[in-house]
Amino acid sequence: MYTVAREKPLAAVLSPEFQDTYCATCFSEIDPSHLDSEILTCDDCTQVSYCSLKCQRKDWKTVHQLECEILRRTAQNMTVTMRLCVRVLLNIIGNSNGPDIDALETNYKEFRSSPKHNQFLSDILTIIKASGHNIFPKSMDNNKMIAIICSVLCNSFGIIAEKRVEPIGSGMYVGLATHNHSCASTCHVVFDGNQAVLRSRDRQYCKNTTISYVSRMLPTFERQKSIRNVHFITCRCEMCLNEDLDLTGLASKCQTSKCQGFVKGANGSCTTCGKPAVIPFEQSTQSTSKLLDTLENLHKSQQLDTVQEYRHLQNLQEEYGRILADCNVAILQLDEQLAYCASEMKNVPEDMELIAIRGVQHFISRLGIGAPEVTRRLYIACKCLSRLQKYSMDIPKLAVQSSLESHGEDHPISKFLADLVDEPE
Repeated sequence: MYTVAREKPLAAVLSPEFQDTYCATCFSEIDPSHLDSEILTCDDCTQVSYCSLKCQRKDWKTVHQLECEILRRTAQNMTVTMRLCVRVLLNIIGNSNGPDIDALETNYKEFRSSPKHNQFLSDILTIIKASGHNIFPKSMDNNKMIAIICSVLCNSFGIIAEKRVEPIGSGMYVGLATHNHSCASTCHVVFDGNQAVLRSRDRQYCKNTTISYVSRMLPTFERQKSIRNVHFITCRCEMCLNEDLDLTGLASKCQTSKCQGFVKGANGSCTTCGKPAVIPFEQSTQSTSKLLDTLENLHKSQQLDTVQEYRHLQNLQEEYGRILADCNVAILQLDEQLAYCASEMKNVPEDMELIAIRGVQHFISRLGIGAPEVTRRLYIACKCLSRLQKYSMDIPKLAVQSSLESHGEDHPISKFLADLVDEPE
């Protein structure tokens, strides 16, 4: 694959749980344990941190000198989306030569007719009028402001920290936003800091290229719900119509003693022993959704250290592992988070090698080598394996192959993996 476009965001905001560990300007990780690491926090609002004086000055000059006043004056806690809307508005009013977002989709009528979204619009306008009345021009039309906010709602992207394998914030990418969605797209977006990188099988950039707006490690109904909530369409791509792939991702564990098989669908039977399902398909589906929701909100709802998080994930694995199959998408994401946690722990778990590779082949079977989701999982496996004195090079070599395809040879993940493979055994 080829890198056909790179784009910096018009505006970007870190999630609250990451605002002390990532730079608000470049989104690079701030590691206080490094001797040369520098952490600079805004003394006035205390809601942004920076990796260097250069990044702090850049953000102040671009937007934070105005944003800071709004953050200090606002009584309620602003969500990531609210802050992104404010930053986009500040960028637009402060830069007449900036990118034109008027041509982007807004879904104005749909958002205004949705009670939930209309309430959000009302809340953000209240904040702007109460805390930003000295900043935003009085001549700025309410409808124009709402249209810009609607544009942010349906065109923003979650910014993934590739080495953490989870979104750490949200950004507005005007160029990327012009591309339509397809879960089955052969092109994809990866991130280097807060810079979005568009990878394609074609050497030349094409404006008709589709990209997936959501993780393909979600079941179809979750992907469709996510798209429908902001774009008011139902995706009917090749992946969404692949019933067998979806049923595998929702599979329950066979309850026959010592059987390692799984059951797909409402009237399915075990793929190994052939016995009929014991766990109802509805229960399997509900458990999948519940676990996915738990994992998504893990860092939002709890402040756990690495050891506590590892134990909590082990408890989830024990609870849901009785019901859901090893190939179930929620179990695969649980395995991924457990492996990431293990790779960060001071003491190496006894079963580190098993933790490292558990579920990897199911990731590959679902999306194939070269998919960014697969590369991230292989990267975490390699981080775990690198903590061991001796391990097979099969997974690292596979990870290098996948990363060169998905991220390109210049990406930090690809460089880490290449160095790992090149190390003398």
